Amino acid sequence: MVAEQTSQKPPRRKNAATQIARILLITILLVGSLWYAVRDVEWEKLWGAITEANLFWTFMVAVVVMLAHIARAERWRFFIADGRKIHLMNAFSATVIGYFMNNIIPRSGEFIRPYTLARREGHSTSSLLATVVVERILDGITLLVILVGIIVIAGDELAELLRQIDGLRNLTPTDLIVRLAIPVGAVVLLLVLALGTRLGDWFVQVIRKVLPEKFGEKIEHLFEEFRAGAKFSGGWRGLLAVIFWSSIIWLGYILSLHCGVLAFGFNKSFGLDFGDSTVLLGITAIGVAVAPTPGGFGVFHTFCRVTLVSLYGVPVEQAVAFAFVVHFAQYAASMIVGALMILREGMSLKSAFGAEETFKEE
Repeated sequence: MVAEQTSQKPPRRKNAATQIARILLITILLVGSLWYAVRDVEWEKLWGAITEANLFWTFMVAVVVMLAHIARAERWRFFIADGRKIHLMNAFSATVIGYFMNNIIPRSGEFIRPYTLARREGHSTSSLLATVVVERILDGITLLVILVGIIVIAGDELAELLRQIDGLRNLTPTDLIVRLAIPVGAVVLLLVLALGTRLGDWFVQVIRKVLPEKFGEKIEHLFEEFRAGAKFSGGWRGLLAVIFWSSIIWLGYILSLHCGVLAFGFNKSFGLDFGDSTVLLGITAIGVAVAPTPGGFGVFHTFCRVTLVSLYGVPVEQAVAFAFVVHFAQYAASMIVGALMILREGMSLKSAFGAEETFKEE
């Protein structure tokens, strides 16, 4: 017994060191991007621009983004086997709790979302995780399509914008597409090979020969659950539903930003329309995807500032004010509703924070 307890300590120290390194990296990204976003800003003008934002349209920023989250929960049900039997409220609760956690620890919500729904519905956590992976791949492909559209419409302007962002100055729009497409394509290829061919079974059998029998059986079981969850069984109707709800989700995100445009009157002052809000969404989403921070803090503000100033001639203070107000409205909505859903699920903040580790141990 003593030997077993001693052998478990190094992994824990290793895990703690990994967490510390992760926190340090996130902190550096957060502080650096926030500094970049507010550099050379006249604070009096910034505050003046914030106070001039229309409260109704600012409120609608939060309302619309929450409606987009409901649409995401509805789409998720089509990825889950027998997902129509899952109540929309339960799927929404798990979804918004995931956003709540992403706002604190980047990417943690991708584990907590399936964990929360599995806890309520009695589904396999591994199979639900597979549906989240497939969802994120679809989101990545959608983002690539939006980026290609931006390049077709305003490729030269995007190239000029990239030159103004530290770390991206040497990238062309084509380079950016390639850098985003490679990881998405790699994940798709890996899933196809692992789940659609015998390669995955072979790999699992190799692992079983190396690990003790108990752990080997557990991994094989988790793999089969993940494979079952990744299979789409909705047929043509389900596929059409996924395409429809995906469109609603992204239109919701664009409309949420456009409500911010209306709140600051950029539609009248600088001629920004719904298409410009689409460009703004595409560029800020790329920034958050490339350099994730808690809730997109700093990164969203930086890409938002550079886009509004460089492409549309918005004064720096107004651009930064827009970024802070829109981000705050979306962030606050996710945190408030997420906290309420945590209470609904009978979870505490401590259990929510521990859910990722619990999932990994399973």
